Amino acid sequence: FIHIPPDEIDQRKSDDELLREHPGYFIYRTGNYPGKKDREVRILVHHGAYSYNNFVWIDTAQIDYRKKEVRAHMASVMPYWTKNFRIDGFRIDMANYLVNSEVERRWGKLEAGISEEFFERAIREVKKVKPSVGVIGEAYGYFDQLSETGFDVLYDKNDGDTSKGQIGFYDALATGDIYRIKEALQYIVFKKWQKGGATALSFISNHDEEDPYKKFGNYYKRFMILSSIVSSPFMMYNGQERGIS
Repeated sequence: FIHIPPDEIDQRKSDDELLREHPGYFIYRTGNYPGKKDREVRILVHHGAYSYNNFVWIDTAQIDYRKKEVRAHMASVMPYWTKNFRIDGFRIDMANYLVNSEVERRWGKLEAGISEEFFERAIREVKKVKPSVGVIGEAYGYFDQLSETGFDVLYDKNDGDTSKGQIGFYDALATGDIYRIKEALQYIVFKKWQKGGATALSFISNHDEEDPYKKFGNYYKRFMILSSIVSSPFMMYNGQERGIS
């Protein structure tokens, strides 16, 4: 069977139904706007708190995960889809941005009484409905914290936690350093061996990355085979067998 997991994203388009029905669920003021730090700025859909390659999406409204009510609503999304549409898996977009410490760093303090990570609740609720449902996290940091919340799989691209032995497979391949690749493979094996926690999802291509041929040259086919052998599961992106994505 081929399963296609829906994508859960932490922001919404400006014409989104949730924004019309629950405008209070979104961030309207921030003191962390690029170039205007520590000065409160009113925002509608314009958003500047993403640090990934200094990229700014100017047409999205940011869900305010500092609020208990918002967290309760968003934690009900995956159970709803699982119950009503027989969904068997979800991919969470940029999951590392919703770790509590990251939410506070970007937007400000959480409401009083919030101590649990959002994904602890969200994953627990959907697993009650269907224990076998798979939850994939697109994440480039906070691997250990996200693993503890219940994710089944996390992207294997992250050099941010090397002090903890976390070596991203994709990043290692990009260096071409055989010793670094060996370390990344050892990390994958460890994740498969450990009891509990998320496993590593290896890949050489996806919609955010360069074409495999541009990134890895003539080695891309070898790396594609290697990623499919060493990791379970692994991600096969359409077109990568021809060096494109």
